[in-house]
Amino acid sequence: MAKITVQNLARNIVNAIQTEVEKIPGFDNGAIRLLFVPKCPEAVEYLCGFGKDCELDLVFPAKKGGKHVRPAGFRGSNEPECDCYGDTATKVGGCAYARKKGYGRYSSDMPEKAITHGRTNDKGCIVFDIYITDKTETKVSPLPIDYFRLYVAVSGAMGDEDEQCALAACDVLQQWVDIKNDGFGHYEKYLELDGPK
Repeated sequence: MAKITVQNLARNIVNAIQTEVEKIPGFDNGAIRLLFVPKCPEAVEYLCGFGKDCELDLVFPAKKGGKHVRPAGFRGSNEPECDCYGDTATKVGGCAYARKKGYGRYSSDMPEKAITHGRTNDKGCIVFDIYITDKTETKVSPLPIDYFRLYVAVSGAMGDEDEQCALAACDVLQQWVDIKNDGFGHYEKYLELDGPK
């Protein structure tokens, strides 16, 4: 069996998130950002297929046919227009800072004092760590290999709703790591979701 391509994995995640978006009233425009960060040469090959240093940054409309910009006055509020494309990037920045500093896996885990122009602690982004373990018979005590990190950010509704939609990626990733004999050979994949929250 061939490996599930990163394109198929991304599409499955986006479909799951867009299904959640459909359940939220007025969530007609917004953005979904998936940032894959490889942590080993095998992941670079899987994600990018070339080069030594790469990250795969994908942005999709939150709703099929929707725009990346949410107009002002969302749900009759005084909310200004929101560039959700850019907003997802600052949520990823906040989430990356929170993960690196040990605060947690969510953009909202980043403390207020760390907010800058390029990162926010608004809700709507979560980071997942994917590991692989060598399961050959010669490995008595296999050590996990840090494979890739995936940031999933959603913007377009209110913070709690954005976060609820981002969490839809969880089940898709778990199904992906649970697939056996998918071309990863003697490696076993697993998803780490420990940490605060």
